[in-house]
Amino acid sequence: MLVIGNGFFKPNISSMVGLLYSDDAGKRDSAFTIFYMGINLGALISPIIVGGLGDTGNPANFMHGFLAAGFGMILGLIVFILGKNKYLVDPECNAIGKVPNQEFGPEDCNNKSLTWVEKQRIWVIVILAFFGIFFWAAFEQAGVSLTFLAEQHVDKVVTSLNFVIPTAWFQSVNPLAILLFAPIFASLWLELKDRGKEPSIS
Repeated sequence: MLVIGNGFFKPNISSMVGLLYSDDAGKRDSAFTIFYMGINLGALISPIIVGGLGDTGNPANFMHGFLAAGFGMILGLIVFILGKNKYLVDPECNAIGKVPNQEFGPEDCNNKSLTWVEKQRIWVIVILAFFGIFFWAAFEQAGVSLTFLAEQHVDKVVTSLNFVIPTAWFQSVNPLAILLFAPIFASLWLELKDRGKEPSIS
């Protein structure tokens, strides 16, 4: 259920962020950086909360971590419902995320072959998706293999405080780095755009 839910959520929310702006690529790139910061803020806080509640040596306590995650999802849904009509609109104030208008007939979709540029872009997507498999296979070890490594081979005892760092807290290191550096890159895209040196995405 988590995989299915995340599979529906991630592509749609990213598309919605892209539709919030016009063709101003500088603002859109900065918006995606801020969006990514929000994701990593959750990734920073959640291991601390869930690890603090569940990683106590008693596996039964992880039920409190799942309860905290469920509360967070409900809170996020409430914020979305209350704010979508005001904030989830395109530059022309049209609502984003609605079913598209189906006013064209089947004949409008036929006999439209791809242009050379479109074919090139599809091949770029295929190549990036292929190498993305290996990247994500390695990246996702952070939640499994590297967690076991931290559990078994890292000294987590803070002697001066008489405190043992929960293993789950190590999951917060990556999002913390992203939160620290994301504002720098968000401003960098706008700076490059102002100087006319922004890299092209087309």
